[in-house]
Amino acid sequence: MKTENCVYNENVVKQMLREITCHVPALCYDTLPREGSSEPPFKGNWNQKEPLKYKNGEHLLYRKDDNMRFVSKPSTNTRNDNPWQEFNLLLINGEYADYTVRGKAGSTVYVYALIKGVATRSRVGVFVDDYYADETELDETKGLTKIELCKFVFEVDGEKTIRLMSKAGAIEIDTIYFK
Repeated sequence: MKTENCVYNENVVKQMLREITCHVPALCYDTLPREGSSEPPFKGNWNQKEPLKYKNGEHLLYRKDDNMRFVSKPSTNTRNDNPWQEFNLLLINGEYADYTVRGKAGSTVYVYALIKGVATRSRVGVFVDDYYADETELDETKGLTKIELCKFVFEVDGEKTIRLMSKAGAIEIDTIYFK
């Protein structure tokens, strides 16, 4: 690969580096603990015996040892090469996933998610660097809905970790937005 053959795409760079004004598929939760923390960046209690399958029957091997639940998105009758295009993340009672975002001092960040409750009185809890930020009850009769989960300000240049946790019931997450 030659760098002169590459095309710069600001949106891709922001998404890969998780800079504000990006969106992250829910399946792309952090894999390593935050600096100074021994707590894992995700917690799932699912022990699936057989790997999930794409709509065309091929096995999904993406993050297969994480014990996280992936659920199929509504059928599009197409085969995507990336699992985050075919699957959402399902969190149940106490399960969580962390997402890191980077920003500059003074930047205000709004965290949104394309999310839905899949059980009566499902609630999503939101934490910013281990501090409780907010909790929202989700209406299971609505489909995936983009909702604001919290906002915060970067005091200094750096990164923050957002934790989405199922506080009650079950929640299905498609995408997280940092604006």
